[in-house]
Amino acid sequence: MHASVEPTTCSPRLASWLAVGLAAVFASEDALAEPAAPPSTVPSPEVTEVAAPNGPSWAFGSPAGEVALATASLLSLAAYMSPQQASDWGPASVVPHDARYASQSNVTGSFFGTGLAMLSGVGLEVAFYQKQRDPAAFVRAMRSSLVEAEALALTSGLTGGLKALTERCQPRAYDGLSCVGGEHDAFPFGHTSTIASIAGVRLVHALRSGSGAEARVVSLALAEAATVATGALRTASGAHSWDDELGGFLLGHGVGALVALAHPWTSNEKPPAPPTALREVPGAADPTELPLATPGGPTLGGGVLRELLGFLEARVGLRCRHAR
Repeated sequence: MHASVEPTTCSPRLASWLAVGLAAVFASEDALAEPAAPPSTVPSPEVTEVAAPNGPSWAFGSPAGEVALATASLLSLAAYMSPQQASDWGPASVVPHDARYASQSNVTGSFFGTGLAMLSGVGLEVAFYQKQRDPAAFVRAMRSSLVEAEALALTSGLTGGLKALTERCQPRAYDGLSCVGGEHDAFPFGHTSTIASIAGVRLVHALRSGSGAEARVVSLALAEAATVATGALRTASGAHSWDDELGGFLLGHGVGALVALAHPWTSNEKPPAPPTALREVPGAADPTELPLATPGGPTLGGGVLRELLGFLEARVGLRCRHAR
């Protein structure tokens, strides 16, 4: 008489665990085989887009144009070497010299004040590009500073040339009849025109930037405030008349804006996103079903897992019922 062998009792839960274990094995084999992926049916991970630069490009659209503009700006400084000539054009009013106001105007304007404005502009430009998550924020900021430097040099040269042509006497050197101090370089005002050229560049950049350009708006406000303060201080010091200041204000803004406009603008607007790429999971019965991910391994189709689970449940369940 042969001893009967009792089948091992089990439960649907055990069958489920076996199914998951086998699914992991199949997934590992699929990973080793690395079959070619057919047309996709499951969304692939989204690729993060990097915003395009929102700032000036090369002058006239090419590096050669940048070199030409920079060279012309530097050569214009030779106009300051033009000799002064006497003229009968006197100031709007006679104001005695005030050294205190004159010293303060050197802080807000002239080359010292303009240098401070440019340094602050670099920091604000870097902050602007960092807000856009641009990895080349400092390089982009230096390009904006290059535009400002070109505008500064060209404005300085034109100011020197106009001073030699107009030969207007400064208020502090005018006695009511003639220019006794020999200072025939009042118009246009150089302290104001130089800092105003920076403001002109930043005005164009701020208008071109659109929304999210708070740093550039602050940079523009600082340059405009320095321009107005410099003009007021120089007028109070007796160095210039109000119309000298106005001439420098308009000249600087005009040249700065033209130099900025000579640089084509690159926008940070993103093109419409393409349709999300899809990839097919081997064995997926329904494209709308999400795949089951195994820890540290590839995904396995939900349809395959359910078929495997049902097969094991059916086979093991029958044996379990027969044992009972």
